[in-house]
Amino acid sequence: MEKQNTTLKTVYCIEPGDGVGPVEWYSSREERSARGSDDDVQWFDLDVPADADDAAIAFLADTAYWSKLYLHGVECRKVSASDEIAKYSALEVLRRYPESATVGEFYDTDSDLRTALSGLMEHSHTSFEYPDFAHLTVGQAAKKAFGLVKEAEAIDHELTTLERFFRLRLVKVGHMQGNMPGEAADLFTSNDAEVATNLISDPMAAAALLYPLLLDLKSGAISNDEARRYGLDNARSGFARASRINVPIDRLMHGETFTLEASVTVGRGKVVPAGEVWTVVRVQKPAGVLIVTSKNAAGDFLLRQYEGLAISGCLKTEGRDTSKD
Repeated sequence: MEKQNTTLKTVYCIEPGDGVGPVEWYSSREERSARGSDDDVQWFDLDVPADADDAAIAFLADTAYWSKLYLHGVECRKVSASDEIAKYSALEVLRRYPESATVGEFYDTDSDLRTALSGLMEHSHTSFEYPDFAHLTVGQAAKKAFGLVKEAEAIDHELTTLERFFRLRLVKVGHMQGNMPGEAADLFTSNDAEVATNLISDPMAAAALLYPLLLDLKSGAISNDEARRYGLDNARSGFARASRINVPIDRLMHGETFTLEASVTVGRGKVVPAGEVWTVVRVQKPAGVLIVTSKNAAGDFLLRQYEGLAISGCLKTEGRDTSKD
């Protein structure tokens, strides 16, 4: 399966037709795309524990479907069936050409190759114009184009994670603002690191500026390749600063890290000393209770339950790296 990090893996799901029956899930996007699509049936990607067996995955997928988690989550995400089928259909077309055939031999005369290659590149968010790839074999071009598509998908997922982080934090502290001022937007999408650093010296003020930028990056309103790259780099920098603040416990997110100031006892009486770094791997919110499961580098799990006023308390976080989500 395609893994996102050491604690999670992704499964690729399709809602049951007419809401009847279990969710169909697959180990790869390619398997799911081969299934084809029915009208009005939602596809979604779901992150599950890396060691989950088939029964556990089926349960989690059904729960995600019935709860419609893909409408507002990062760990569960809506997918366009038509877009995904188009990507893998284009890849399948390109695989039919002889191993030694070059793009230049066929591009001008073969509409199937042109459509497939240009279609893949559209999904990569990378500008493409022939004679780009003309010297490559069709197989090499397909591999390169699909690699760029995968990179674009990873960035899209990271942008979703960043956008959700900023949205939750800003709503909580009342820092939400409207559109980013044009001057600030230009600076955040440039390579002027010194100016960008000065702008993000106040973490939450920077987050308020960065939030509209993230919306523009997600929507494609910022389409220039270089501007997108600098914008993402500066969003990561702003995130790294804004995430190292006291976070309301009910706003903790998967992947955030924190250090406990006191020793804790974990499974079978093992005592873990203060100062250990723990990573949040799951946040559950049954009625009136918040359960946070964390893991340290040694593989120990820590489960903490918060109730009543404790839920509104804060925890000092150490940040997280969204590029590894």
